[in-house]
Order: sequence, then C-alpha cells, then structure tokens
Amino acid sequence: MGNELAMDNVFTAEENNVNNTNNKLVVNDKAKESLLSATKWIKFLAIMQVIMIVFLIMLGIFGGFAIPFFGTFFSIIYIIIGLISIYPTSKMFKHCKKTREALLVNNDVIFTEGMHEMRKLFKFYVIYTIASILFTIIMFIVGLTASINLMGSAFKF
Repeated sequence: MGNELAMDNVFTAEENNVNNTNNKLVVNDKAKESLLSATKWIKFLAIMQVIMIVFLIMLGIFGGFAIPFFGTFFSIIYIIIGLISIYPTSKMFKHCKKTREALLVNNDVIFTEGMHEMRKLFKFYVIYTIASILFTIIMFIVGLTASINLMGSAFKF
C-alpha cells in the first residue's frame, strides 16, 4: 500500500517537473557514466547499420541479375529498405555525438539537442514498426486470398 502511494507521488512529481521550468535536471556521475557507455553502444550499432545498408544496396544493385523477374522486384525492395535505413542511422550518429559532447562539457543545450535526436529516432522506429505490421497483415490477406483462389481454380474441371 505504501509503495503504491510512493509511486503515485513519483508520477505526480514527474508531471510537475515537466510543467515547471524553474527546476533544473542534474545528471550525477553514475548517470553520466551510464549515458556515455550507452552512446558507445549506440555508435557501434550505427556503424553496424551503415555496413548493413551498404550490403543491402549492393545486394539490390547486383542481386537483380540472378533471377530475372523476382530478382528485379527484390532488388528494388532491398534498395528501398537500405535507403530508408539511412535516416535512423544518421539520428543515431547525431544523438551519440551531441549527447557525448554535452556530457563531457556539461552543456544543457547540447544535451537537449542530443535527447531530441533520440526522440526523433524512436518516433521513426514507432512509425516504421506500425507500417511493417500493417504491410505484413496486408500481405497475409493478399496471400491468403490468392491461395484460396488458386485452390478454387484447381478443382474446376
């Protein structure tokens, strides 16, 4: 019972802090250490994503020669996915750069810019995830409809 009340107070305090501009966020040494470590991992992921983008685009360009029709279709898909992936990768690099710089020189403005880049990154991934789920559902329905039509036409004499 006491923990629930404490959690309610935390959420109320957080809401008040968002609306009250007089409060200043202070990042202690442990939080700085954790954020600096996270920026290293995010930068590593961004570098891996750049490598993946290069492979996807190369596969898209050179893979189309393997299978005439489907090769071209999948080549276009790979190139589109590679090009779309450039945006979140650039946001990862910007977030890392700004957040790391802000933590090293204790600059609130740059830290805010770094967090803004992270917000853009997560917003992109939410939209991308929703679009992927919708695309998967649509492709499932199209595939199911095509299968039913093929099965129906197979039994006609």
